[in-house]
Amino acid sequence: MNKIEYLKALKEALQHIDISVMEEIAADYEEHFQVGMENGKSEEQICEELGSIDDLVKEINAVYNTDKKEYSYEGTDNQQAYSARDTDDTGYDGSAPNRISDVINRVLDSTSDAINQALHATSEAISKVDTNEIGDRLKNTLEEATSRLSDLAENGYRKHFGSFDPSTIYRDNISKSYDNVEPGGQKINLVVDGICANVVVKESTDDKINIRYENNGSERQRQKYAFYSFMEGNTVYAGIRNAGNAVFMFNLKAYAITIYLEVPSGIGVVDIKTASGDIRADHVSPERFYADTASGDISVGRIELEELKLNSASGDIRIQDGNSVHVKAVTISGDIEAKNLTAKNLSLKSTSGDVDANNTVADSIEYYSLSGSLDNTRLRAEKCRIKSTSGDIEISDSSINNADVSSMSGDIDLTNIAGDSLSVKSTSGDVDLDANVRRCQASSKSGDIDAVLNGDVALESDSTSGSINIRLKNYGNGYRIKSRTVSGILSIQYSDLHQRNLKTGTYAYGNQGSELILSSISGDIRVKD
Repeated sequence: MNKIEYLKALKEALQHIDISVMEEIAADYEEHFQVGMENGKSEEQICEELGSIDDLVKEINAVYNTDKKEYSYEGTDNQQAYSARDTDDTGYDGSAPNRISDVINRVLDSTSDAINQALHATSEAISKVDTNEIGDRLKNTLEEATSRLSDLAENGYRKHFGSFDPSTIYRDNISKSYDNVEPGGQKINLVVDGICANVVVKESTDDKINIRYENNGSERQRQKYAFYSFMEGNTVYAGIRNAGNAVFMFNLKAYAITIYLEVPSGIGVVDIKTASGDIRADHVSPERFYADTASGDISVGRIELEELKLNSASGDIRIQDGNSVHVKAVTISGDIEAKNLTAKNLSLKSTSGDVDANNTVADSIEYYSLSGSLDNTRLRAEKCRIKSTSGDIEISDSSINNADVSSMSGDIDLTNIAGDSLSVKSTSGDVDLDANVRRCQASSKSGDIDAVLNGDVALESDSTSGSINIRLKNYGNGYRIKSRTVSGILSIQYSDLHQRNLKTGTYAYGNQGSELILSSISGDIRVKD
């Protein structure tokens, strides 16, 4: 199907709706063809991207059906408003709307719970958990989450809650400023609903909240969207809304709309939401910074604050050069990257994306991914939990007093790890570790275990069908080995002692500085210095 055929079929399918809405939708699609062809795509490729016209008609019907119970449309000459019948969307002062973030947070919270349940099972009973069972358990939750957030990314902006004073709405590019005055001793908050706009945040140089709106799209795009900004109580609200007739839109990324924010140091909450727009913050220091997006990316750098929460469904999250008491980042299919970050509590979670961290310091660290890999360098933590179901885990050059690392089918590779206690578990993946710790547990059901242990250690290691290879570098201080084998054999090559074809038993040498409890059913066990 080419452009002419597609647009003709589109108009025929939309004959039953208001003609102004139909023309608006057709114009949107025609513009998509123009943008696509400017980027070198063929008409056939663009038609495929736009998808089925039948699906579009179903969506339009869903918008205009009178049996839609959740929201009712009320239109006037000056404004469009939706009233919520079954929802409770309130702002910081109990009256202003919170819009998109509730949907994102509900979905991400349910997904995070599913991740936690799966990874808890991985930690507590990894030898008994079936990977397929975990996958089946999560499938419905994740598919539902992805579907709901995808709908939000494409159509979430069309449900705008609340009404606006026409004097606070602007179609042209505009700048607004608000004094950082604290009424009644309360700190000023800033809430921004960017929808399809990119949002850029930096530090204010005049101790005011400065907001600049720029829509650099076509004339029709500039007429389609309007900017609003007002202050209510101790909260400044800003964002964009659809000022045109249509309530359907696609490809929000194609619109060159940006909201620039300048934020004074020490204000209360900065809360930003978008459906598809990116969120970028640099060198800011409010008490709390929250960012939620469905498909946009989030990038935060040079921050000093008390709490940082970042949520994205399919976008990537990047945090660099920051100091915060609490840090939490969650994404479903996007990647997470953290670098040069210090916190008291640090939590990074992704469903299918990778989690990479470099030079992160915290009292408590939690890095989770179901199917993505986890690559971590220079971690410093009192307590650390790093978990995956099918992704690989790599940790290097790190100091962790109490570390718990586990993966079901992924490999685990730990290099130059120092601390007090280390627990490493995998079901079918291999375990490779090089560590200097006092206590160590290393287990794998069918994977091999290769461990280099520096200094005296209390080690428990077990495998069902994989081999166990231990290099004990404790400066000749000896060992006490308790071995259990069924069909495998134990061999020891330590100092001037060479023993082979050993079975279940206790074997000691020298000062017995290290205690090793090693067990395998069918795999072999080897110990050397």
